[in-house]
Amino acid sequence: MTCLVYYNSIYYFLFFILGYLFIFNQQIEIIIDKNNIIALILALTGTLILSFLDISEFHLVYKFTFLNLLIQLLLSLNSFCWLIVLLNFAKQYLNWSNPFVVYFSQASYPVYVVHMNFIIPIGFYAVQWDINIIFKFMLVIFTSFVSILIFDESIKCFNLMRFLFGMKFKV
Repeated sequence: MTCLVYYNSIYYFLFFILGYLFIFNQQIEIIIDKNNIIALILALTGTLILSFLDISEFHLVYKFTFLNLLIQLLLSLNSFCWLIVLLNFAKQYLNWSNPFVVYFSQASYPVYVVHMNFIIPIGFYAVQWDINIIFKFMLVIFTSFVSILIFDESIKCFNLMRFLFGMKFKV
């Protein structure tokens, strides 16, 4: 009995390739739009079936039996159906813009790059205080958010920093 971590790089690479196919092929987009209800029904049904199956051992040990292959097929089909449903709902309901969305879409990469540099030191000192855990959590969230936004605004002032963080030059 060999124990393996449930990570299959080929499986996730196929999802990566499917993402490119969804973006660059208009026919696939039309097919997804037409079959969203079917994908939703299949995803909910697959999730319901998978919740009743005992697959805890299946994730840890691969045994090439017919049942395990069916479970893997069901897991893959369920993931694919949820992917179609979520992409379609995101396209329908998240396709809007306002100043808040524009600002944070520009700030997303710099925030992604530096957020841990603010959260870890703030959290390190906050956990040592003798206050309620909820207040510690809120303190870390609020102070790190404000600190990251101040940092983001400060890097927007210099074209070199804008370049290093992948932002357009300020004219």
